Amino acid sequence: MGVSREKVQAMLNVLNKRWLSQGWRVMDEKDSEPMALVWIESLDEARIPYKHYEALYRKAIGLRARRLEQGMKCDDFSVDMMIACWPTYAEELRQKDIAAHRYLPDTAASDCPLCFGAGMEVVPGKGARPCPNCRKAA
Repeated sequence: MGVSREKVQAMLNVLNKRWLSQGWRVMDEKDSEPMALVWIESLDEARIPYKHYEALYRKAIGLRARRLEQGMKCDDFSVDMMIACWPTYAEELRQKDIAAHRYLPDTAASDCPLCFGAGMEVVPGKGARPCPNCRKAA
């Protein structure tokens, strides 16, 4: 399986934290790596970037704690919990990017390469003129 070492290490870090938080010993890497690869396969299917594994671990543990606090039944930490937390976390990340003005809308790929959707093309040394591409479409 062509999984990067960084991705495996990110998953092992999450698994090790969970084991230690339960008072268990960290598994030997030769035993824990196959488990990490199975979790990575599920996270890849959900299109979750490995750089977010740590945050999703915290979100999943927080979700479990809230459910237990409310008297609800909740399974132990699992890859399913990480995947379940992804949509909300991805939306949080998107909102942060929007607030920081680092977000292109979904239509950005279809915006005109000459005027970028503004309707006016900037011509270096000459100023601006109505966009010839967008004028044709209008």
